[in-house]
Amino acid sequence: METRALLLTILILNSISSSLEHTFSDVSQEVVNVADQYGGATTIIPLDDLTQTMNVSVDMDLFSINNFDEASGYIDISGYLSINWTESVYSKSKYGLAAPDTSALVLASSLWVPSLVLVNSLDDVSVIGDSSTKVRIYFTTGECLWEQRVIVKAVCTADVLYYPFDRQECVLKFSTWIYTADELLLSPTSSTVGTQFYSDNVEWTLKKTVARSTILNSKSYVEFVFSIERKSTYFMISLLIPLIVLSILNIFVFILPAESGERVGFAMTCFLAFVVFLGTITFSLPKSSSPLSMLSYYTGIMMVFSAATNVVVMISLRIYHKPENEFVPNWLKMIVYCLRCVPCKSSVSPSRNESELSLVEDISQQKAVYNVKKTQMFIERDEETSQGQVTWNSIGRALDKISFIAFLAAEIVFSVSYLLPIVLNAN
Repeated sequence: METRALLLTILILNSISSSLEHTFSDVSQEVVNVADQYGGATTIIPLDDLTQTMNVSVDMDLFSINNFDEASGYIDISGYLSINWTESVYSKSKYGLAAPDTSALVLASSLWVPSLVLVNSLDDVSVIGDSSTKVRIYFTTGECLWEQRVIVKAVCTADVLYYPFDRQECVLKFSTWIYTADELLLSPTSSTVGTQFYSDNVEWTLKKTVARSTILNSKSYVEFVFSIERKSTYFMISLLIPLIVLSILNIFVFILPAESGERVGFAMTCFLAFVVFLGTITFSLPKSSSPLSMLSYYTGIMMVFSAATNVVVMISLRIYHKPENEFVPNWLKMIVYCLRCVPCKSSVSPSRNESELSLVEDISQQKAVYNVKKTQMFIERDEETSQGQVTWNSIGRALDKISFIAFLAAEIVFSVSYLLPIVLNAN
């Protein structure tokens, strides 16, 4: 009895082992069977009941961000798509291939595949994939896996408000325009894009990815969102810091002596430098005013300030070189007096002199000392009058002082208003 049971067990195991052995002939017959089942009708969704919805999962793995051109408004991305669906037309395991992992590669042209297109493509909108590529089909389940390498350029409008500390969000939007959402529904199996094969970009840092599905106008879409952040160190050293230093240097033209003869040249050099900076920023950013970079606003304002500095410097030099005997208007004198704020010197009053003279015993000595004190008082008053005289030269110095304070205050206000939000956005 035990011997018969042992023999029966051996026969069953041998039968199972034989069923799991798949020869080339077996698998090739399965591949032929797939093509026969479709019968050339590769444009029809392979469902027994066409009133049902074909569910297609689309996932993406990112290889690299080749380029993001903010001026032209597009992103260039390399990766591959994993497209998965289950068809129900194929008669599964007709030739007895019952192992769950039994599969083979079949030409995409010999069976139905979803025709995906990149909706927001920069170039022409063409179907993703090639009919000469292979689809892996699992014979026991009817599951199909189609992996496609893609290099795409998608439209991506840049938001450069906080350039060079800006963050961008670009979307790859795939759909099947020939099917409605009731016929074919796209969805990702993961909420993110795979990055295990990702190579870092030299200019942009990948911060976050999102995979999601949407339905719009009865069409099904799958979207892959890429959030990227600019690596700003290079731009800080080569653009932002020199711009701030130049803005500070620009107002120090009022400190230069008028006799040096370098004032106009210094001011004009600063103005031309601002023009070059503005051109550099404009060239690298989108030709759009919505939104315009805050750094562009700041550079433009500093350029206007520099032009105003040139005008004030020329007026100041004109005043400096006016003849000294030319009449000075009273209102200009009042401005100079207000700016001088010269502390009043202590003068000797007659009452104080008389109190001091009372200490002298000899009357003749009192008269002599009194005359000396009185003479000294008139001399000091004459010196004060001479020092308080307003000339065109002193008016030029007063204009320089007013201009330095006014331009310094204005630059501080605009620097805080435009540069501080940019820096805070970086944090």
